[in-house]
Amino acid sequence: MRSKEPKVRAESDYYLYTPSATACRLYLYPICLGQFFYEAGYSISRSHYDSFLLMYVAKGCCHLQFENQSVTALKDQVILLDCYSPHEYGFPQDSEIYWIHFDGPLAREYYNTITEDRGYAFSVKNLYPVTHNIPYPGKQRISAYFPDIKRTSCFAGRNRKFSVPLPGSGKFSGLYQRTFQ
Repeated sequence: MRSKEPKVRAESDYYLYTPSATACRLYLYPICLGQFFYEAGYSISRSHYDSFLLMYVAKGCCHLQFENQSVTALKDQVILLDCYSPHEYGFPQDSEIYWIHFDGPLAREYYNTITEDRGYAFSVKNLYPVTHNIPYPGKQRISAYFPDIKRTSCFAGRNRKFSVPLPGSGKFSGLYQRTFQ
């Protein structure tokens, strides 16, 4: 869906998700997620929004006011926010943000564990999975390799290595090696 909010550029996009009753009872689940291109000066203040929010700052920066603290997240940093509590955030410059509102029975425990250790804005060591699309090679291509994977894994003896081709960027490249113990 396209956002119609002021100071959110037209190419911004988001998706809504309705979790099943089972997902609500057992899992972390998305509520909505998107990629927004904010213009300088965008800000929002909420008394609550029943979810947790994870944002990745791909470009620009984000100022955050939460629990009597001011935090600034810079490019390549992540923000984790408890939206059940009052919060404000804004962008002093044009910014590109990937975001997801999520919830679930263990969401608060994840949130508390991470923010107690890292704070509300932090860097992560390996952003590659966040910043690069990992192409899905498709069911037919995987199915074509399944007999080889099955045969190789069934006939590999203990303490023997075998190699299986793995999907790479549109082509099968690289090898998976496993040693049976």
